[in-house]
Amino acid sequence: MKAIAGAALICVCFFLLGRKATERDRTAVKQLYEILKLTRHIKDCISISLTPLPDIYDSFEFDKKYMADFEKSLKTKGLAAAVEQLVLPEEAYLPLRELALALGKTDSENQCKKLESTIGILETVYREFKQTEQQKSKSIQALFSLAGAVAVILMF
Repeated sequence: MKAIAGAALICVCFFLLGRKATERDRTAVKQLYEILKLTRHIKDCISISLTPLPDIYDSFEFDKKYMADFEKSLKTKGLAAAVEQLVLPEEAYLPLRELALALGKTDSENQCKKLESTIGILETVYREFKQTEQQKSKSIQALFSLAGAVAVILMF
């Protein structure tokens, strides 16, 4: 009975190690989704009512714990500084940095065009990264589970 419990514990530990190994990519997918929601919100506010950026940032609430540091930095330092705190795929950083530099510097029409362009790029990056993250996650978890099974077999 102790051997079965030990074997189960080893398999569970290896599975959890596999899950932990893919946590960064899962966080990136979640954060990228939240950034997409924020950029859409900014576009709506600028195109409809010409709301100043600080007011836009204050009106947007993230309900996710993993976005708390970003939200605090966004409201105090602005988008450019806040983006640096995120765990995103590299392809998402450049459009966000360019957007942060363009916001508030041009008229609302040009800002909306830049926002539309950035949203398009981020949506593409999100779809591709989410798909590869899911495949990669399944593969890594399967490998760790297999490694746990092999460890159990070798122990007995």
